[in-house]
Amino acid sequence: MSLNSNMAISNCDMSLIKKTNEMVVSYTSIGANTYNIMVFDLNARRIRFNFEIYSLSEDRTMGFLLATNDFLIMNQQGIQMISLSDEEGRQVNDNLGMPRFVHALGGSDFLKIEETNNILFSMTNYDDRQIIV
Repeated sequence: MSLNSNMAISNCDMSLIKKTNEMVVSYTSIGANTYNIMVFDLNARRIRFNFEIYSLSEDRTMGFLLATNDFLIMNQQGIQMISLSDEEGRQVNDNLGMPRFVHALGGSDFLKIEETNNILFSMTNYDDRQIIV
């Protein structure tokens, strides 16, 4: 499996989800000002999910995979959590004890018409969030 690109990247990280045999790659795309999380299915040899959010390369955005298969993103704007599991979602409480619902990216698999399709979650503009199959 190879992915060719001519873009400059920084803040790279790679992790394995052993239970599902998936690899999570995250990086900041300097020219596009995005922070990207790509989940590769190593058995099927394809990209399963691609998640991108707006992030200036100067912001020093970093992310890492938690044991719960949640991906934590930290930068100057705060902390974001992305659930990479196949579950429908789950409820979590914020710092004030208010319940919040976290939707998992795997819960959107029904949008794929064929298994070989890829889902791109583009959150680069707060007013124009997109899910692209």
